[in-house]
Order: sequence, then C-alpha cells, then structure tokens
Amino acid sequence: MSAAHHLSNHPEKFDVTLIEATDYCGGQAFSIPLDKEKHGASWFNQGVQGGSYIFHHTVTMFARQGFHADPVKLQVSFGKDDNFWTNVFPTEILAKHQSEIRRMVFLMKFMRWFEIFFALLPLKLLFKLFLFSEEFINVIALPMTALFLGTGNGIQHRPSWPVT
Repeated sequence: MSAAHHLSNHPEKFDVTLIEATDYCGGQAFSIPLDKEKHGASWFNQGVQGGSYIFHHTVTMFARQGFHADPVKLQVSFGKDDNFWTNVFPTEILAKHQSEIRRMVFLMKFMRWFEIFFALLPLKLLFKLFLFSEEFINVIALPMTALFLGTGNGIQHRPSWPVT
C-alpha cells in the first residue's frame, strides 16, 4: 500500500491500481497469548505487524494521510521445537550460535564498506564463503534476512546487495 501511495504521487510516470480484498487496512497478523513463566513473554505476534522503524515509508504515508502511528519494538520469532528462536527472550539455538551472530553483525558492516565486491553474490554462497555453519545459515541467517527483505523462501538465491 505504501509503495502504491508513493508511486501515485507521480501520475505522469505511473498508472497505479491497488486491489484490496477487504475494506480496511491490514493483513493476517494477530497476537497469541503465551505462558510467561515458560517463555519469558506473555504474548507474541503471528504474521507481520508494521509500526517499527523499518516500516518508515508506511509510517510516513499514514502521517501524510493524517493518521499517527507510534513506532513499536519489532518482535520476531522463527522455527519450532529445537530450532525456535525469537528476539523477545533468549533461546538455546541463539545461545549456541552467539559467536556466529557476532560475526554476522561484523559481516554486514564489512559488506557495507565493500559493497561493490559483494553485490551480486547470492546470500547462501556469501554465508558459506565466510564459514558460517549450515545450521546458522538455514535456521537463523536466511529466515531473518527473508523477513527484513520481504523475499520469502527465495532468499538464498538473492544477491547480497540489499542486505547492506
């Protein structure tokens, strides 16, 4: 919706048609209660819910239409059972891969400095070149990157340049 709004601001360049199945804004996001004693949080969101700073264009679009949106802390979770992880509370899989998480932070900064050298490498190859484990790549790095880039399951074949 945000992209359609921004494109419609240039009618001389774009003919925009937005098709929405419902008569309200929103998707399939909802919250589920959790056992706080067991999970460290009393709820989690299922689906994508905007409002974090990464959705700057959407927040800006709503503001231009006269609606205020307060940024929220983005909470995510992936996987299940032994591969479950979230940024809401510590999990075993994140503890197991702490050193790779630190290396990933460095890699993203490094890639930004030398973007021209990494621009066309598929992400899965890039992660392998920097010796990340298969488990870290498939359970943490690719799902997280897919969420933030909005690419879904095709993320492993995407060039690395949008990550930076």
